[in-house]
Amino acid sequence: MGWSTITDNVSPTNAVRAFTNTGSARVRLLGSIVHETTGNVVSADGTGDFDVLTRCVMGHQPPAQIFGSWDRYQQNNPRLYEKDATRPYFPSPTSPVIDFCDGSTAGNRDIAGRSRGSAHTGSPLTNPPGWSGSGSYDIGAYETNWPELDDGIFQNRFE
Repeated sequence: MGWSTITDNVSPTNAVRAFTNTGSARVRLLGSIVHETTGNVVSADGTGDFDVLTRCVMGHQPPAQIFGSWDRYQQNNPRLYEKDATRPYFPSPTSPVIDFCDGSTAGNRDIAGRSRGSAHTGSPLTNPPGWSGSGSYDIGAYETNWPELDDGIFQNRFE
């Protein structure tokens, strides 16, 4: 699963789950947001062999609790316009998902049909503590470009 946004998930178990009792299960969670869910970001169940990779993901769990291997995972609030009817689950101008990843696992277009890899062109961004991303690709379902915040306050993405 790639370049997706999973939020407000009321499942008591997991956002992404690998399952097998025979053979092997291979799961990839790439360039995605998994936030405000009640279960694990990624888990596995069964007695088979598992090959699970989480790459360029922002989630609600600490990295040590992510099943399998991970690369460029960060536990952080993605700061989405979650309840805004005109921009549901769209990253806000202060979102740390902006330019979080490189394009090594990206598709060409976001869910709205915009090209991926539009580097932020506004005022310089101050990366969140522990930031592990590097690139011009926003993670999640939407690619954004916030040249300037309307009021000129909080230009560095921190409140």
